[in-house]
Amino acid sequence: MIYDAAGISLEETLAVKTEDRRPEVLALMGVPDAFTLEWQVLNEQYVRWEEWSYFDFGSRFDFVDGELLWTIDIDPAADGSIYAHTFDPMIFQPGMSPTDLKAAFPDLPFMEIPLEEADIPSGMLLVTDQFMAGFSEGYLVYVQTFIMSPTEPLAYDADLAHIPWAEGGGMR
Repeated sequence: MIYDAAGISLEETLAVKTEDRRPEVLALMGVPDAFTLEWQVLNEQYVRWEEWSYFDFGSRFDFVDGELLWTIDIDPAADGSIYAHTFDPMIFQPGMSPTDLKAAFPDLPFMEIPLEEADIPSGMLLVTDQFMAGFSEGYLVYVQTFIMSPTEPLAYDADLAHIPWAEGGGMR
């Protein structure tokens, strides 16, 4: 309905070439303090959804396929927080395997968590300090980094049944 009201179809919208604003944001702001990436299939095309948080600036940048959608105000992090600056969101690509991801970070000890018990038979998480990557059918579909705060617990839902990419099924 939203596309009808705008006078453009979803197919026409997806056919428009987007302008990648992420390099400009990286040049101005540096790597984000924390970020979330998710790949979904929409009309048989991969779509990359991203949220980049900059706590010292009180801002979050949201992107779809590199196009900046909007910025929103966020609360600053607690004093003494440790940001996830080790991780650059541009490194992560659709189709990466767990082996590819481990090769990108050879010095990190990853814990592998199969997701069969969460009714995601082809799912797996790779987890290390400040970082979690989700795989479906052997392919990267979700990445989240975390800040470590001296006053707050990690801000992710450990209940595997609520992993965002898991609810919509796998992607290939």
